[in-house]
Amino acid sequence: MLGTEEQTGARVSGGAGRNMEEAVVPDIEERRWAAAAHASGPIGLLLTVGLLGFVLPLAIWLAKRDTSEFVADQGREAFNFQVFLFLVHVGLWIFIVVTLGIGLLVALPAWLLLWLGEVLLGTMAAIRAYGGERYRYPFTLRIF
Repeated sequence: MLGTEEQTGARVSGGAGRNMEEAVVPDIEERRWAAAAHASGPIGLLLTVGLLGFVLPLAIWLAKRDTSEFVADQGREAFNFQVFLFLVHVGLWIFIVVTLGIGLLVALPAWLLLWLGEVLLGTMAAIRAYGGERYRYPFTLRIF
C-alpha cells in the first residue's frame, strides 16, 4: 500500500548526489494521469493502426497541463514521442511512393520495429510515471 506522503504530494529533500532543493512527489492521481498519457499511445496504436496514437496523449496533456506540472511534463513527453512516431510512419509511406513500392521491403520491418518500440517504451514509461518518475523517451524530437 502506498504511504501517506505519496498520496498527498508531500515534499521530500534530495539525498546524497541529488539536488538538495526540495522536490514535490506527485500524488496518486497525478501519477495515474501521467501513466495514462504514456499508456494511451500504445492503445491508440492498436485502435488506429498506428496513425493516431498522438490523440489521447494530446488530450490528456491539454486537459491537465494547467493543474499538474508532473502530468503536463509527462503528457507533453508522451505526445512528442507519438508525434515523432507519426512522422516516421509518414516518412516510410513517402519512401514507398518514391521507390514505386519497392521500399515496402524496408518499410514492413521498420513498421514492425516501430510497433514493438512503441508498445515496449510506452509500457515502460507508464510504469515509471506511475512510480512517480519523470520518463524521457530515447531518440525523440521534443517539438513541444
